[in-house]
Amino acid sequence: MDNHHIRKDSSLAGYFWKLVPIVIFSIACTLCFRGEAYADSIDLELAVGPDGDLTVIAQIDDSGVLEIQEFEVDGRVIPTDSEMAESEEVLIALAAAHNGWYKTNAGDWFYFVDGKWVTGWKKISGYWYYFNSSGKMLKGWQWIGSNWYYLRTATNKPTTGPEGAMVVNWAYVGGYWYCLAGSECGIGENSPDLGKMLKGIRKVGLYEYYFYVKGEYFPGIDVPDGSMVTDAIGVRVFGPDGRAVVISINKQGHVSRHVALSASESFDAADKDL
Repeated sequence: MDNHHIRKDSSLAGYFWKLVPIVIFSIACTLCFRGEAYADSIDLELAVGPDGDLTVIAQIDDSGVLEIQEFEVDGRVIPTDSEMAESEEVLIALAAAHNGWYKTNAGDWFYFVDGKWVTGWKKISGYWYYFNSSGKMLKGWQWIGSNWYYLRTATNKPTTGPEGAMVVNWAYVGGYWYCLAGSECGIGENSPDLGKMLKGIRKVGLYEYYFYVKGEYFPGIDVPDGSMVTDAIGVRVFGPDGRAVVISINKQGHVSRHVALSASESFDAADKDL
């Protein structure tokens, strides 16, 4: 397929040869709506707004990603700024012409389906992504629905997978280990708990680990909420059942010893058993 330049708002009267690229554009859009890649890139010219005085020159690359090349007003090229590229008027025009990913010149990502931009959680090609109320894909640590999630900041960072996709299982972030609920702690792909940051004493694989809970007393330990604690002796925390326990943690983070406290016992009594 050749690389065609298509002006959607131009008149067809007297322009027979313009029918050919328009037909090809229609076929390409059908492929895009089905989420398939193109053989070659396709150029688009879209009139924006009620008066159509702003023209967006855009391109869908061979992987199906839409990107804006430039803006024009009355045939004059104007700077392509991120605010305009993410304005509601431009998003409406792009969503009407394309199903799939849109990447702005600022590196922000949107996803269009049936003329609208996605918000909230969306599973795409086997990966979960989160889009804010404006449709922008979020990255990094995100507090969503009273839980922390980590969404990749770039391709294969911090674990293998696409930029923006939810991270599950172990992840090394900012110098600390975290575990995001996944198969290694018995959480399935369809579980509502998938991707949630683990906290407290949790079993991951063959061992139990302790992931710091903000507010629990750890003498001499200053780590981020949810990060794995290592090399600690006689730490007093609350177990998975809500009961107070005293644990020891080795250098690998394995919880090696528990002393459970009954409702009538105190932490001081447990300390005497260590």
